[in-house]
Amino acid sequence: MDKLDISILYVEDEDYIRNNMARSLRRRVKTIYTASNGEEGYKVFKEVEPDLVITDIRMPVMNGLEMINKIRKLKSSTKIIMLSAHSDTRSLLEAIEIGVNGYILKPFQTKQLFKLVEDLAANIILDKKVQEQSLKINELYTALVKDLETAGSVQEYLLPDYLIIEQDLFFTSTYVPSSRIGGDLYDIIKISDSEYICYIGDISGHGVKAALLMTAVKTTINRVIEDEKLREPYQILNRLSVILTRELFSGDYMTLLLCYINCEEHYIRSLNAGHPPVLIYNRATKAIKTHKTEGSIPIGWLPNYLYTPDEENRMDFNTHEILFLYTDGLFECENDAGEELGISGLKKFIKQKAGKYPTAVLPLMIRNTLVENNYDISTDDFTLVAFSKIHDSNSQEGLTFFSGNIKTELCLIKEQLVKFANYKKFSAEFVKGIESLGNDWFCGLINLEMDIPDKEIRYLSEISEAEGNNLEITLWFMTPKAPETLLKANLEKIPVIESSSLDISLKNITYTGFQELKIKISDKQPKR
Repeated sequence: MDKLDISILYVEDEDYIRNNMARSLRRRVKTIYTASNGEEGYKVFKEVEPDLVITDIRMPVMNGLEMINKIRKLKSSTKIIMLSAHSDTRSLLEAIEIGVNGYILKPFQTKQLFKLVEDLAANIILDKKVQEQSLKINELYTALVKDLETAGSVQEYLLPDYLIIEQDLFFTSTYVPSSRIGGDLYDIIKISDSEYICYIGDISGHGVKAALLMTAVKTTINRVIEDEKLREPYQILNRLSVILTRELFSGDYMTLLLCYINCEEHYIRSLNAGHPPVLIYNRATKAIKTHKTEGSIPIGWLPNYLYTPDEENRMDFNTHEILFLYTDGLFECENDAGEELGISGLKKFIKQKAGKYPTAVLPLMIRNTLVENNYDISTDDFTLVAFSKIHDSNSQEGLTFFSGNIKTELCLIKEQLVKFANYKKFSAEFVKGIESLGNDWFCGLINLEMDIPDKEIRYLSEISEAEGNNLEITLWFMTPKAPETLLKANLEKIPVIESSSLDISLKNITYTGFQELKIKISDKQPKR
């Protein structure tokens, strides 16, 4: 068994107990120091600053309580375990008041002490990682103030990909910092085949300090979730609050909305710490609603605040719903008339676009729409995240699938188009007409004139039943990090099809960050 990477000071006046216990602890812990009384223990503590102190109460020269009081004044964060043969109320109350992390009555079984040591060691090791990260961030701060381009690149690397597609979940986002760097943070973490943690937060302030805090906070959140295996939103926020207020925040705070998503059991459990509320668009009813406007306080407002299970919200998570998370920079943006968008304005834009476009392109589409309507999205950090379940392949709403490299998977479009046409009972002649389209024709769909590597382009396609006797293929070529001029479909290269069973028409639109190509295929025969 690997030894715990911590240091322990063991203070005990009885030689036999001290030597035996130190010998046992050395088998489990890398570094052990010993002392025979409180005065000697305090002297050793000042010299070596151990991670954990284990001490008896009744000792000559200086007792354990006096020593701990002096240690707390020197370094208040040190973990302490108190051992005592006396169960009197006074000693226990004094120990609690001092703030010991564990209290064990003598005689005790060594495994009881070892279990407590292991539990505290997990927190000590995590705290060390956070402290190391904080030191690195402080060093980085000095170096990056002179080079915001570098800082922006580091931050962009830490943010998730703008499009994440799991087996049962779409996650897509758009992020625009008010300067080259910003204080917004968001991520989605897969914790099992059907479970995810999704969060969005906003660090107080702007610029370099907010951006560097964002970097440290994001690292801390991911470590708490992945290393400590916490799943309950209130537990995660409580752990974050302890670490951040002690190690990172100095007059700072952050809002945070954290969601636990269970796709198998179709529900979401969330806790909102002062953040704007979730917006939910329902594809079936075409309605949009605000979920639970009330929330708790931001992290850092009250250092000792404890979030509770009662502050969590639970909601159903259905296939026809799209959930939107965002920061205040989005709904506080103003148009050229000085009118603020507001949450009601945001809901209006979402409702306009969510019924027409798949989840994957909605954040980009909404951002483009705001710019087209003369809203200034540069005055504050701007983040919009959307996620939804993947449609079932037999969904009445149409078929959506994703291809990372469409040039090597062109047969997917053709196969799924035939499958969907049969499912919708289009004529046999129509289906044969689709089957007769060669790969050369489908290759023509992605004959692009581009100045960027193919690996930086994402492809998404959707097949749906259009009004009348029509099927519609929509292809989206997404390049959020590239100017729109770098991606342009050349429709002249797509072969013309003459068929007695189907007509084909094409329409191409280029937006900032992505391009939309629509192919309408009309059935000349009545449906079966």
